[in-house]
Amino acid sequence: MDNLFKSEWVEKCVRRVLGKPEGAISKEEISKIKYAKAGGDFSGSLVLELSTSIPPEPFAAFDGGDEWAVCLHSDTTLGEKYKLEDYIETNDGFSIGHFNIDEWKYAYSGEARQAWDEFEKSIVKNDISCDYTREEINAIEEENPPYEKFLLPAEDLALLNGLVVLRLYEMEIESVEWFNAFEELKVLELAETEIEKDAENAGAFYGLKQITIWCD
Repeated sequence: MDNLFKSEWVEKCVRRVLGKPEGAISKEEISKIKYAKAGGDFSGSLVLELSTSIPPEPFAAFDGGDEWAVCLHSDTTLGEKYKLEDYIETNDGFSIGHFNIDEWKYAYSGEARQAWDEFEKSIVKNDISCDYTREEINAIEEENPPYEKFLLPAEDLALLNGLVVLRLYEMEIESVEWFNAFEELKVLELAETEIEKDAENAGAFYGLKQITIWCD
């Protein structure tokens, strides 16, 4: 099946992680991708990280910052433990106000760091600054402003329906309902990511075991 992806940049990373440099990519092959980190890197660059491996549980990305102080998590699913609609505010999108000292301590422990370092070996990374010159980026932006949405469209990410862990940085998502595309998703991290307020579709988060939403 050709041309599933709108963005050649995204397709390039998908091909690398699947080990398929050419030929049609099927939806079944795409579903093998279990981890993704996508969006800005807070310095003007664009990053896409993919892996066919699932990070160890509990999920604690050592590169995540201080978000472990403000996350919801559950041994079963969040839908069983929390009324997620209550966390969707009318003004600021989402506000997660839960603190678990044990989870926070684990995230900064040597055990968590070792587990993350081992998993990180499976990640394939696309960095726009490596794939394009500044002149090429400027040309892309002039033709398709803003270049972030052209190179990393939300529609392409939604094709990764086998994701178990999804981390979005500096992204814009139109609705909570968009997350229904990810049938196996258990961990969601949103950093400086804008989402339309949509409490009626909070059910898209019910199956998660962990959600982290934070702003600097």
